[in-house]
Amino acid sequence: MMFHALTIPILLLAGVPSTDAPEVSVDIVNAAYCTLPDGRMSLELRLDIKYRNDSVRPLILPRLIRTSGYRLFRSGNSVGSNVAIQSAKFKVFPDYDDSLRRSSVPDPALFEFIVPGSTGHRIANASIPVTGPHARCQLGHDYLLQVDVANWPAKQKLGLSLQRDWAKQGLLWTEMTVLPAVRIHLDETPKAEPCSLRG
Repeated sequence: MMFHALTIPILLLAGVPSTDAPEVSVDIVNAAYCTLPDGRMSLELRLDIKYRNDSVRPLILPRLIRTSGYRLFRSGNSVGSNVAIQSAKFKVFPDYDDSLRRSSVPDPALFEFIVPGSTGHRIANASIPVTGPHARCQLGHDYLLQVDVANWPAKQKLGLSLQRDWAKQGLLWTEMTVLPAVRIHLDETPKAEPCSLRG
């Protein structure tokens, strides 16, 4: 089995009162190995992220999110104070610009209103090198994976401005989210296809 959808309940959020922060969970919905022309192999994961709104006002969630990094830990019951054996950070390029300031309400094509008591879903991808110079993990072993998600694909200054402008509509969610850790298993002899065939 390539991965175990065992979720370790860890959620780190900053800058927003805990009563307004959504409860976030994640499941791995697809996993496959692929190889680059030089022989390096990576594990490609597709993540289903759930944002549960238990606050008293609507949550305004951007429809575009980006994976901004990950950390891989030796298998255990929790991440805790463990030191990551492998990690990466990714640059997130802006998808939204100042043209959003022209609208007094969020564009439903770009934002989803998650009313109190409901849940919104987002799909994100994570690529984990498992062989080659950037890989510190070993095939045939279990690990805990923690992924960072940038929920606001634009400059933070713009996000804070729109938060104020749209406050009567709900809370615009611009915080970075550290997803709960999930346990993954790396196959000892993975079957991989060329990464170019995965699109």
